Amino acid sequence: MKFKELIFYTTKREFSSLDLDNNKLVALTLRNANAIEALIEQDSNYPPNAKRTFDQIGKNANFSLDDFRKIIYQIADDNSTHTATPSREAIARYIYSPTTRFLERLGKPDYSLVDDINDYVFANVTLPSGRKAHVLSLSSKLCRYLEEWLWGNDNFAVYDSVVRNLLPYYIKQRGLTLTVNLGKSTYQQFMEEFNKISNGNKVRKHSIDHIIWYSYKDDPIRTAIGIALGK
Repeated sequence: MKFKELIFYTTKREFSSLDLDNNKLVALTLRNANAIEALIEQDSNYPPNAKRTFDQIGKNANFSLDDFRKIIYQIADDNSTHTATPSREAIARYIYSPTTRFLERLGKPDYSLVDDINDYVFANVTLPSGRKAHVLSLSSKLCRYLEEWLWGNDNFAVYDSVVRNLLPYYIKQRGLTLTVNLGKSTYQQFMEEFNKISNGNKVRKHSIDHIIWYSYKDDPIRTAIGIALGK
């Protein structure tokens, strides 16, 4: 097997026409963003049920606890987060409470909001296994989608393991330096690092995290190459 064939051995055929960088890894370009968004839109594994639920409630609604609960459950189901019911309920209680100023902080944007949601769930939910619950991934998705649906904003990225693993590579490609251990980072720290590749880039944050997540999640060879080159 030739070296190039080895690199692309686990790459899906639909990704073969994407723009590549000098290391034959996926480039963060507008063309790739458009291509990936089109693929996700056609992918039956990721139905837009949460957006339909949000639209039924209405973005100008005075959100009730049940409204927030429906949105959270649907985002979790659409994205297969496998978040336990007690954790989903705790998130709903947190963002509904007036004392947390959820919508105000979401609109700023306040990245520590995602960490605060996670801390609240961690403090209040114990899973049947005895472990405390972590919901950084679902909390980031909730903030990422709601701020877009409410105001069309583009400030939050998804706290996803695929994105975290490849982020050091893309930071290094821009001649910048990673300053935290992303495996142990808060969401606020994660976004400070993510902004190093999104600031000054014509591609939206939402599309950058989609490019990285969708093109690498089932491509272990190029994922391993990206992780190695990012060190």
